[in-house]
Amino acid sequence: MLFILTSLICLYFKIGYFLIFICEFISLKVARLKSTLLSPFNPSNGNSSTQPIDIINARGLNKCELRLEYAISLLKTTNEENVNTAMEIILYILRNNQLTRLQSECLYYLAISCAKLGDYAKAMMYCQHLLTFYPNCDRSNSLLAKIQLRALQDAQDDSTIMKCPKSN
Repeated sequence: MLFILTSLICLYFKIGYFLIFICEFISLKVARLKSTLLSPFNPSNGNSSTQPIDIINARGLNKCELRLEYAISLLKTTNEENVNTAMEIILYILRNNQLTRLQSECLYYLAISCAKLGDYAKAMMYCQHLLTFYPNCDRSNSLLAKIQLRALQDAQDDSTIMKCPKSN
C-alpha cells in the first residue's frame, strides 16, 4: 500500500523522483539480504551463540551454498576485512555442515583466504587436509604448489631485505 501511494506521489511530481525511489527500494532489499546472510554471526539478544542450520532441510542446504557463494565473492576483493569475514563465514559452514562436497570447497577456499592474508602455514595445512580426502585432485595439488612457491618467494624477499649492505 505504501509502495503504491509513494509511487503515485512520485509520478505526480516527476519521473526522476520515481527513479530515486526505486533505487532506494532496491538498496533496502539488498541490505535485508545482507543481514540475512550474516545473521549467524550477529549475536541475538546478547547471547553470542548462533543457531545451527538444519542441513537435513533442503532449504538449509541452499542457505549454506548461498553463504559460501557470498564468501567467495568477498574473497575476490583485496580488502583484508572482507577476507577475514569470508574466513568466518567459511569456518561457520565447515563447522555446521556434514556434506563432503561443501566441506572440500570450504577447505579449498580457506586455503586461498589464508594465502591471501600471508599465513602460508595454515594455507598449506588446509591444502594437506583436502589432499587427504582427495589425493588425486589436480586443483588442490596446483593450489598447494602455488602456495609453496609464493611462500618461498616471500621468504626470499624477506631475506633480501634483511641483508646488510656490504661496506667498502
